[in-house]
Amino acid sequence: MTSISDILFDAARESNTIAATAVALSDTRQAEALRRFTSLMASVIGWEAGENLKQWPVGTAGYVSPPDCLRADVWRYPPVNSMLVLNLAAADTIYLPADPSDGARVAVQDLGGNLATYNLTLDGNGRLVESARTLALSTNSLNRAWFYRADLGNWARITTLAADDIMPFPVEFDDMFVIMLAMRLNPRYGRKMDDQTAAYLKRMQAMFTARYAQKEDLTTRSDLALARMSEQGYSGLLDADDAQLYGI
Repeated sequence: MTSISDILFDAARESNTIAATAVALSDTRQAEALRRFTSLMASVIGWEAGENLKQWPVGTAGYVSPPDCLRADVWRYPPVNSMLVLNLAAADTIYLPADPSDGARVAVQDLGGNLATYNLTLDGNGRLVESARTLALSTNSLNRAWFYRADLGNWARITTLAADDIMPFPVEFDDMFVIMLAMRLNPRYGRKMDDQTAAYLKRMQAMFTARYAQKEDLTTRSDLALARMSEQGYSGLLDADDAQLYGI
């Protein structure tokens, strides 16, 4: 598997801003490349890959009781592409979607700021979370996101990535991230992208989108902003389709 540092190094080589004999980036170069990689990753997730997230209240503190038609514990079973908004009053467990699609996402936002006191456990519900059956979260004010890789059956972390972490995407898409990162770094070193490289990037982006786009993204890619309009906003309650999904 490819590490983030491999992507950073290969991006520098792509535009020949370091010698072919180089074996590693300097600390300064790596730190700069990692900042741009972090920004690049954030711009890809939810656009080329996956849906925007919908807020999903978790816990009982600060929330209105659910309607009588809903099970009291329904908040423990979020749908795919959910932002788990935490206001915990006790330690608890969330069961991630049992049948996530390739490219689905989930995220956690600890608004209560008390995860160290009231730990939250993410149960993969038949899948893995960061390569384990369960993952305990215990950092106050945590804000973290995961991306589902069907090829591994694993929810891979996609935020707070460090240079020694493993790429959250399959190796077949390494070149896409290498080229895109090189394009972001090129102006800093007076370089321009080769036409052959640009053509290859277009092919890789099409493959990436075809694999990871969700719902209406499969048919509309010319205007990303318009494609996302139907995904904005969330009432905080389940709609009819969700209610049918949970059998309530």
